[in-house]
Amino acid sequence: MYFDDWNTGQDIREEALLNSLHAENIMKEAGMKMRKWISNDTTLMSQWAAEGFDTYPVDTSVSLGSNKTKVLGLSFQTLEDCLTLDTKGLLEFISTNKNTKRFLIQAIGKIFDPFGLLSPFNIRMKCLIQELWKNKITWDEDLPPKIVERWGKLVQGTTLVKQTQNSKIYF
Repeated sequence: MYFDDWNTGQDIREEALLNSLHAENIMKEAGMKMRKWISNDTTLMSQWAAEGFDTYPVDTSVSLGSNKTKVLGLSFQTLEDCLTLDTKGLLEFISTNKNTKRFLIQAIGKIFDPFGLLSPFNIRMKCLIQELWKNKITWDEDLPPKIVERWGKLVQGTTLVKQTQNSKIYF
């Protein structure tokens, strides 16, 4: 059996502690040890440490910068309580500026959004793909100016979705 990255949240610290104790016991009964517990709440982190949990140091850097860790492939800034959507790779790919259907679909496929935080943005991308198919544009054909313009506006939007703040929830 394999288990990776359990994520949950609570509005009340005490509930978060009880749920984590319960989860730890369930996994222990299955012969598995949960590791790298992390929270945006330093008091909860101290409580976990007192309970003997394998906590992940809040100030540790995993090549992500200060106070960041990975949660389902996204950067979680624990102290700021912020998920960061990394658009750097996407923007670098887009900068090669090939205006073909193949290129657009490759670029759109690079968007990783496991929580659905970018749904309003992604829907626009999917509508653009639909328009490519409706217009029967071939894979390597240059895109019509109208579609290139829409694509350019969507690309500009990727710089606006770099950070998404979530409310104070205890992880």
